[in-house]
Amino acid sequence: MAGPDRNPSYPQIAGGRVTWVQSTPLDSDPEEFSRMPIYGVRVNADGSPAGDPDELVSSAIANVVGDSGWTYSLTPSYLVWEQAQADSGFDAGSHVLTLGDAQTSSLGGDAWRPSASGDVVVYASGGLKAKDLSSQRVWNVDAAGDFPRPRPRSSAISAPSRRATPQYTRSWPGGSTTGRSKCWPSEQSALALGSGGRFGEPCGVR
Repeated sequence: MAGPDRNPSYPQIAGGRVTWVQSTPLDSDPEEFSRMPIYGVRVNADGSPAGDPDELVSSAIANVVGDSGWTYSLTPSYLVWEQAQADSGFDAGSHVLTLGDAQTSSLGGDAWRPSASGDVVVYASGGLKAKDLSSQRVWNVDAAGDFPRPRPRSSAISAPSRRATPQYTRSWPGGSTTGRSKCWPSEQSALALGSGGRFGEPCGVR
């Protein structure tokens, strides 16, 4: 799909589509930013490509200074990505590509670390918020949360603590946020979240 000479990274798969990134230093500021075009291809049942790769997002840019992070997220219907600086008509913030009709929309200039499951994307914006991309409904998930990882009807959240970084889950039956339960790295994992919300031992989402 993508040879090593293209520097492929960040592979994801959903809905019979594989995506990846082919990063290159940004010409205007190669020490601080990289261009992160996102490519995708449909795959057959045996995993072989069903055609040639398409460039799904050409404008994505990541800050690469220090421990800066960058993320994108794929579902069968949507691709969501961070934009570290404005480029090609996309402002800084997080954006959504609807894969069916190639329409794009913005989650906002202060929306970061988006993660999607099904039709729902959860992102950091003064706490955690969730948006149903099919209905456009937005609701608050957790005022102190960060680094979300959603699953159907629930989200894993990393929240700050003085001693350690506990992991939490919230559910939202019918799109309304309900109980918040703590889980710790020793629990059986259905989803990996780590110390500080980035790396480390897993925390379960049920």
